[in-house]
Amino acid sequence: MAWLGLLLGVLCVLWLLGPVLTPFVIAAILAYALAPVVQSIQTRSLRRLPRFIIVLVVEVLLIVSIIGLVLLLLPVMVKQLPLLKDQIPN
Repeated sequence: MAWLGLLLGVLCVLWLLGPVLTPFVIAAILAYALAPVVQSIQTRSLRRLPRFIIVLVVEVLLIVSIIGLVLLLLPVMVKQLPLLKDQIPN
């Protein structure tokens, strides 16, 4: 019973701290996902570039690709949403 109470207390605290913890969770997921890319570039680079520069380049490329994807899909979605709205039954 004590373990269940402790678990509920921890879950309650995590739920209340959700808005504060969200950026840290997103950063941890991105770091975990992009670490192999950075390591691969670092081992394959002819000149030994500093890891900071490689991380910066990878993050900028990720941000540019996300912005490009949004800019590519946004006009299509704006065009298709009225058609979808017309097809949905009332």
